[in-house]
Amino acid sequence: MNAPSLANSHARQNANLEQAVHPADPRLQIASMTIRSRQQIRRLRPPRFEVLVLCVIFGYSVHASEITTRDGTSTRLRLRTVQQVFNEELEDDASVTGESRESDLFLEDTPELLPSPASEPPVDDRHDLEERIRELEAQLNRQQMQDDLFADQLSSLSAKKESKPDPKLFKVFWKNGVLFETPDKNFTAHFGGRTQVDTVWLNATPEAIGTTNGYGVQNAANFRRARLRMDGTIYQTIDYVMEYDFVNSVNDNAGLAGQPATALNVINVPAPTDLWWQFREVPIVENVKVGLQKEPIGLEHLTSSRYLDFMERSYNQDAYTGPFNNGFTPGVAILKNFGSDQQGLFHAGVFKNTDTIPTGIFSYGGSTNAGYNFDARLSYLLWNEDDGRDLLHVGGSFSRRDPLNDAIRIRTRGSLRNGPGSLNPIYADTGNFFAATQDLAGAELSWIKGSFQLQSEYIVSACEDARSALSGGTNYGNYTTYGYYVMGSYFLTGEHREYEKKSGAFGRVVPHHNSKLYPKDCSEPYWGAWQVLARFSDLNLNDDGLQGGDTRDYTLGVNWFLNPHMKIQANYVLTDRRDANPAFAGAGIAGSGWINGFGMRLAHDF
Repeated sequence: MNAPSLANSHARQNANLEQAVHPADPRLQIASMTIRSRQQIRRLRPPRFEVLVLCVIFGYSVHASEITTRDGTSTRLRLRTVQQVFNEELEDDASVTGESRESDLFLEDTPELLPSPASEPPVDDRHDLEERIRELEAQLNRQQMQDDLFADQLSSLSAKKESKPDPKLFKVFWKNGVLFETPDKNFTAHFGGRTQVDTVWLNATPEAIGTTNGYGVQNAANFRRARLRMDGTIYQTIDYVMEYDFVNSVNDNAGLAGQPATALNVINVPAPTDLWWQFREVPIVENVKVGLQKEPIGLEHLTSSRYLDFMERSYNQDAYTGPFNNGFTPGVAILKNFGSDQQGLFHAGVFKNTDTIPTGIFSYGGSTNAGYNFDARLSYLLWNEDDGRDLLHVGGSFSRRDPLNDAIRIRTRGSLRNGPGSLNPIYADTGNFFAATQDLAGAELSWIKGSFQLQSEYIVSACEDARSALSGGTNYGNYTTYGYYVMGSYFLTGEHREYEKKSGAFGRVVPHHNSKLYPKDCSEPYWGAWQVLARFSDLNLNDDGLQGGDTRDYTLGVNWFLNPHMKIQANYVLTDRRDANPAFAGAGIAGSGWINGFGMRLAHDF
């Protein structure tokens, strides 16, 4: 029984005791006042105090003993007349609210209330009175037991509230993966990962894709990603992430100047992806992130590969936001949300440029140039209504990049991958050239209206004093290129994309009903979530004498979300490859033409 129930029971029994006494009987009035005084004395003492009040109401006098407690102390009651006590009880009945007050019972000879020996009641009436008193005493004893039980439970609840959790204990439960958490939440550890298995079929003429361009149009089945992850918090103020990709691969040569990538020289190199610590509650800047992380450029780039709409990002990822380093760069960044509903995000940082390092994730070795990137992104929700089902996201980013050894290469692969990264056919490529700096500027927009989404991004690159050789060679001037995409999607089953304010990007899709391949009851919804989508993407690398090619693709897709952690994706891609770099024509990398392909992916993350 909980504390309120015990208190209500206590009050009801008090009322029953008072109703049991006939107001016209002086002896019962004295007995009632005696019992009420005992109850008042109990309210004065802490739990477990024992009070002995002996009141003999037979004869011509009334006696009161000492109040004795377990610690050996005692207090003698002062006596007053029954009439005084009776009057005070009547006055106080309406004002007593359960608070402790001094209870003084003082009984003296009261001829006006106590009968004389000559007027002693008959024996039968006296027996009835004694029986009534015994009944009242029995009720009082039962009430005493309930009082003690009530006090024990209150003491137990108080002890539980004041007790401190053992910091060595962990709670283990499921929250998008296995999560360990201490009772005080000072430490958490979440274990997760992702696996993506692809099958791809390609078709093209030799003029469109070439004869030595990676795996060409070979069909393939391969693991696109296989990562394990641990993330959590330290003392509620430090976040951390440690994630490793076990199917990362690189070409073990010097790139275009060395041996072309083949199955014989492409090696597997497990590598970290997210590997950082974030310090929260930092004055002014709010959050500081240190380690290997994504640079703040572009909405699509900052959206996790677990939550992508299409099997591959647009051409902007390969060309600008994540070339040659898997999209992760070592550096220091600040992140600060702002606005009345935290609808804005400022994200900026400085990073070590590792774009042109073929076999490592950290910059190393001697270099006359610092090789640093300075990035900033500002995003904002112009409106966010209906619990995220009606919103408009806008954003912009800028990056000043100091290329390592002044070397730059801009290239892109297709929107379907038929092998390890270094063996995928390349559709547009500038080759190696040199420039003092590279500036990137991007604009982004995403509109969600219920189950419909429209999204677009544009990135422009400007390379200052571009030239074909480190010293001398052909001067291309300020070499400018651009890439963009426009996409639309719709959930046939009524879901919508979830927006994450802390990253200014989109997160996990949660179906209204999980899919059941073999439903026991066909009347229950069991189809998961279905999304249809389309995208147009373009990358133009032709400018001022440097012809890297112009590649466009048209993608149609269907996503079937079986549950929040698993989906099946299907993409059909039609690629229009134009004006490929003529420098590669003799190497069998071809020029222009149409390429079409179909791919499917089974993706699982936790």
